[in-house]
Amino acid sequence: MARKVTSFKEGSLYRIEWLDHFDVDKTWMKKSEVDFNQEIKMITYGICIGKDGKYVTLSGTMQADDENPLHSQVFRCLKADIVAAKEIKF
Repeated sequence: MARKVTSFKEGSLYRIEWLDHFDVDKTWMKKSEVDFNQEIKMITYGICIGKDGKYVTLSGTMQADDENPLHSQVFRCLKADIVAAKEIKF
């Protein structure tokens, strides 16, 4: 079960572990055949470039020393799906 993580600082680098949404199966199946305990955990590294009540937005790469930097590999994640988040000092 995910726990709510809400403390992120813009400009800081993070390692976040989050629960992914996924298809259980690609075909018809009976409810009794569904594995309700299955989960997929993902790990993402990035620099926090935005946050609000529900989401954190990370950039995998960003242009240095610019007032309005270019960003690449931008990832937005629901905070409610984050299992763990750790700030990485650089």
